Amino acid sequence: MASPTLHVYFETTPGVFIDLGDKVIKTTISQPFDRNNDSFIAGTASFTFTDTTGAFNPANTSSTYGQYMVPMQKVMIQADYAGTTYSLFTGWAQKFSYRNSFGDDVATMSIEVIDGLGVLAQTTISNVMYYQTNGQTTGYRIYGILLTALYYGAPAMDNFIYVGGSYCQADPGTTRTALQAMQTADNTENGALFFTPNGVLTWLSRDQIYRRSSATPTTFTDQGAGITYQDVSYAYDTDFIANFVTVSPPGLTPYSVYSPSSIANYFQRNLIRNDVIMNNDYDSYNQALQLLYGRQEPILRISNFSLNADGSDATRTAAALAMDYYDPIIVVRHDPANVAISKNLYCVGFTWNISQNKWNCTVQTAEPDLYGFVLDSSNVLAGGILGTNQLTY
Repeated sequence: MASPTLHVYFETTPGVFIDLGDKVIKTTISQPFDRNNDSFIAGTASFTFTDTTGAFNPANTSSTYGQYMVPMQKVMIQADYAGTTYSLFTGWAQKFSYRNSFGDDVATMSIEVIDGLGVLAQTTISNVMYYQTNGQTTGYRIYGILLTALYYGAPAMDNFIYVGGSYCQADPGTTRTALQAMQTADNTENGALFFTPNGVLTWLSRDQIYRRSSATPTTFTDQGAGITYQDVSYAYDTDFIANFVTVSPPGLTPYSVYSPSSIANYFQRNLIRNDVIMNNDYDSYNQALQLLYGRQEPILRISNFSLNADGSDATRTAAALAMDYYDPIIVVRHDPANVAISKNLYCVGFTWNISQNKWNCTVQTAEPDLYGFVLDSSNVLAGGILGTNQLTY
């Protein structure tokens, strides 16, 4: 089949977009995940397009579109493939670089874009105006911070925020960014805060994270049944071991738990969680246990794998374009002895490099830190196993 068709929609006036896709010569998208701290990083995108008429030159006062080449214009990057439209990135323009034509070259414009997390990282708040009192659940606190950020001028963004299972202290009212305040509430829950490719600020509680495992996973493999990938990165190391865990919310007694056997094997490796605001000892203790049981031993990790989504394989191309955060996947790799290594994972980050007839996607993965029992799930890999997995509280 043919390659996907790229669309880059740039907002001129509110709600009115032009499609620059047929002019774009290069696009990069990066929405990474910080595995060390289990948090999502603000996503970025950039694209370069040709300007044969000077219409997009900001210095051309008589141009049609130059006046709109200003920061905080909304951008949506999408792809059409086999009759379906897929969202790859949504954000707001931050930087414009115009290159005039020289000789036979055509003029080009390069635009750098940030996603919703990037916007929230640039929005300073102090007092949270909504759901700021003691006893609010983590989800309500995050929603209250979002409403406060909108009050302080952040652009409107769709949101999908669960209630959450932990309770927060009263907001401290310190000056920080909206993203920092949200991540503190997120750490309190041990949830997941991210901005989806289609532009939705999403927060999953720990309950919702393990419920995601009940969905039917997509299998990617180097041979046999499944979607073939082009490359995979494995690691077996001690980078994420934590065998002495302390959770220390302000004003409460710190809770520390440890694993003597792990300390004997790998020496003491501390993990301190003090950027949390739970209001009771129960949550502090259980979060410490959960982190300890999930991290006291080294594991064989798959950090990422790559997919060629140029249309040469229709199934692989559609799968790459459709993937979203916390989609469950299985990645299989055969060693030289033809022994299969299979890992049950989540998608947590995406990097796209797109140019003419080139659609390369690198998918960042993470092992589930949370397990629970999901009744009636058709996915045999969903849920926890007593005596094997750490279970969420």
